[in-house]
Amino acid sequence: MKRYPLVVLVLLAALALVPTASVAVARGAAPPLVSDEQALAATEPVLLAVTVDAATVAAREVNGKPGVSFTARGASGAAVQVELAGKLPAGVEVAPVVVLVGTAGGGLFRADRVLVPGAAESDPARGLKAVLAVTMVVWAGLFLYVFMLDRRLHQLEE
Repeated sequence: MKRYPLVVLVLLAALALVPTASVAVARGAAPPLVSDEQALAATEPVLLAVTVDAATVAAREVNGKPGVSFTARGASGAAVQVELAGKLPAGVEVAPVVVLVGTAGGGLFRADRVLVPGAAESDPARGLKAVLAVTMVVWAGLFLYVFMLDRRLHQLEE
């Protein structure tokens, strides 16, 4: 019975440990991350990092659909009026920074999506831990392969 399939299984297990969220597949160019002044002048979709003022969140109709309007503060500290068609994701009011994806028009920033960092994104060491775990599994697999090869050579010498 050959032992090398064990090494293949160990390597496949190591690849399975890689978090899929850290592997991004490009589906085209991502919109640029811009300042709040640039966002209010943008006609193409852009990314805008802001802090949401929870006291200003109000439900209203946006483009004929239920939506939300609120005031956000960009990196310069200037207030930006935002309209979002749809619901705000959970945790927007308490997140230190959220990213809005949208365009500007009429002095408003019309957000298509609101991206809220989750626990995985707020822990930068998580990615490093995953890389270290994969590396450890690969080294363990290599050790087992060399150990089994040594045992087999020892048997052939006898």
